[in-house]
Amino acid sequence: FGFENFATNSFEQLCINYTNEKLHKFFNHYVFALEQAEYTAEGINFSHINFTDNTACLELIERAPNCIIRLLDEECRFPKGTDLSLLNKMHDGLISQPCYIKGEDKTKWDREFGIRHFAGDVIYNINGFLEKSKDTQQDMLFESLRTSTIAFLQDLTKFHDLLNQETQSSRGGSQGSVSSGAAKQFSRAESFRRRSVTNIDESARSNKGKPSVGDNFRRQLGTLVEILESTTPWYIRCIKPNALKKASSFDKPLVRTQLLYSGMLDIVRIRKEGFPVHVPASRFVEKYHAMAQIMGVKLDSDPRKAVAQILNYVQAPTTEWQIGKTKVFLRNSVFEPLESKLKGMLDNRVVLIQRVWRGYVQRQKYLRQRRALIYIQAAVRGNRLRWHFLAMRRAAVVIQA
Repeated sequence: FGFENFATNSFEQLCINYTNEKLHKFFNHYVFALEQAEYTAEGINFSHINFTDNTACLELIERAPNCIIRLLDEECRFPKGTDLSLLNKMHDGLISQPCYIKGEDKTKWDREFGIRHFAGDVIYNINGFLEKSKDTQQDMLFESLRTSTIAFLQDLTKFHDLLNQETQSSRGGSQGSVSSGAAKQFSRAESFRRRSVTNIDESARSNKGKPSVGDNFRRQLGTLVEILESTTPWYIRCIKPNALKKASSFDKPLVRTQLLYSGMLDIVRIRKEGFPVHVPASRFVEKYHAMAQIMGVKLDSDPRKAVAQILNYVQAPTTEWQIGKTKVFLRNSVFEPLESKLKGMLDNRVVLIQRVWRGYVQRQKYLRQRRALIYIQAAVRGNRLRWHFLAMRRAAVVIQA
């Protein structure tokens, strides 16, 4: 699983765990919060479903003005900023937040801080945070590319200044939302890419105006989530059976931890507590209208009433299904028997069709064989009578002679 918690965790682990927190928040909103919102919109009764909410942790990391990313970005701009000064500001300004861990060991307060992630507590070592967030080596690399005489290498620097230009345009101009979808993001990126390097404001290259690596990472991660929100995601959860990459080895504690951290246990629980099957009433009637033949009644023209007729016929407990404004909500205890009954009825109809068809095929075969047999019998009888006639004719001729 994506979370990292080593003996020594640094800026890289914070970025990785921050990404997992952000994606987990999106997963919770998409799967759980939208599930309950649909229940409310359809006007059905349901008990509130609790799920792991990591909003407090994300606010600690990214919510301005008092958060880890903002403090790190500001400290990178101070000429005399150090890792220790950053850590002291974090201890003073973030200690009141529930997901911040200062630690019980006072001897480590000058080099460590912790965060209560939804996957567990992680202790980070502050050494190197400012240097990694400034990333001066990358600036030197792109400066070398910018001054190169090769046109292709100069063209690569356009992507380096892409986020700086976006930052300046968002600060000085409109604050338009990016939630219109991936197409808007890509078109904006394309327009930035086409700008010439010579038109880039030199202030964007300065240490004072340039966002830090942490701030860049926050913006890029936010853009990624906005793109995901404009799509219909499908989740594939990958589980590692062991940490040694060995065949035929299943580490139960490791697998259970992954299921817990990835939210799979919450998914199982919500499927039990909620109504995992949502079907529009009209589509439900279209699928199960064939059951009206064995019910012996005519289904109501109103899809919602027709749904109630079908579910009452199969004697589904009323606590296991509800009919909303446009959809019917079912638990697996109703859906699976209903599917089984429909499958049994369809199987019987298939057997009936097969029986009739096979009977028809065999009857046609019998009729062909009967016609052939009558033809053969007629030919044999005719030939026998012809020989008998010829024999009698010869005998009559002999007698007459």
